[in-house]
Amino acid sequence: MTDKALKELIAQTFKGIAELRESQAKTDAKLNKVAKMLGNIGNNQGDVAEEFFYNSLNHKKDLAGIHYGHL
Repeated sequence: MTDKALKELIAQTFKGIAELRESQAKTDAKLNKVAKMLGNIGNNQGDVAEEFFYNSLNHKKDLAGIHYGHL
């Protein structure tokens, strides 16, 4: 392999690495958005479940034979 061919190969390799880093950064940004959205969905479901049980106990203060006083 000539010096020129080796230099071209190294230049192509570095260009490929730069493109890969850029692509990975874009993928990371998209994954972060998805993770945040899924976290928010989980929080919303937790809020709904909490409100459901609160309202259930507020209506009838017994659950599995246990009486709950003040809510």
